[in-house]
Amino acid sequence: MCGIAGYSLSPDSSVDRTLTAQALLAGIADRGADAVGYAYRAPGEGFSTVVKQRTPASRLLDRIEVPGHAAQALVHVRDYTKGHPSIPANNHPVRHGPVVGIHNGIIVNDDEILCGFDCARTEPRMTVDTEAILALAAHSRADAAPPALARPRPDRARIRVHEARARGRRALRADQAPQARSARRDIYRRTRR
Repeated sequence: MCGIAGYSLSPDSSVDRTLTAQALLAGIADRGADAVGYAYRAPGEGFSTVVKQRTPASRLLDRIEVPGHAAQALVHVRDYTKGHPSIPANNHPVRHGPVVGIHNGIIVNDDEILCGFDCARTEPRMTVDTEAILALAAHSRADAAPPALARPRPDRARIRVHEARARGRRALRADQAPQARSARRDIYRRTRR
């Protein structure tokens, strides 16, 4: 299945945003080779910037650039299940209107969910199931969101990223995979300087 990662930092955080996104990508790179992408949003920007390509993560790793003022980022590597990666809109991060997101797993009732809204897929040939979650978020009102978001039947995945303090220095924890530990050590060394 796909690999997902992300962060949400205080605008005052001194964590290097690009280095963090690179470390997160390195930590999930082995989870999929069909496509790779990332998105970031900075305070005051109306829409997220989305960058994606149909290559393994190694071909994007050194080209990631996240501005220092970007407080939030998502990173994704794809091992596709639904929505062929030859159609760029099927690759992650996915945008539906103002909502940008990533997901890991399979939503078996995505076509049923999308039929319940007066909306078309973002692109006519797009078939990725992730768009159903994003359509629910984009087209539901705040008071209708909890029931609407209960509709997807996903194969679940979670990610937790947090900033921790270690002897007055910042350290990033992503997951426990060996390559993630190596990336964390590298980030820790670079943020100490």
